[in-house]
Amino acid sequence: MSTLEYFIPQVLREIHPEWKHESLDAVFPEIVTKKAKYEIEIIGTCIIISDQTMVPTYNWIRVSATDDVIESMQCKLGELTGDTMKRVPYGSNSGCRIPIASRVDSVKWAYHVAFGLDKTSTQH
Repeated sequence: MSTLEYFIPQVLREIHPEWKHESLDAVFPEIVTKKAKYEIEIIGTCIIISDQTMVPTYNWIRVSATDDVIESMQCKLGELTGDTMKRVPYGSNSGCRIPIASRVDSVKWAYHVAFGLDKTSTQH
């Protein structure tokens, strides 16, 4: 999970300039599922480093069978309430866990980056 702390912000920076000076402090998996031979799905929460708040995250990653590269990925982070990303202070009673797995398909995500997706992908 510690690698995702660095990787997710890098991916988000590619499209969202506001992530240029933002990072993650931790990623807490709620559910980790091997979807296929080279695919993994990680659903959980993460801490935004600048204000130490927790937000939900969804990551689906497929690595190459032959090379040390990520072939495709889908990264979603933060839940929108209206036009604002809902942030729960880390350490608060409500910030211990933000259950997301049961409603990952219905969340209005604040950030969504995807690449390399095709019709054989098994992500949400």
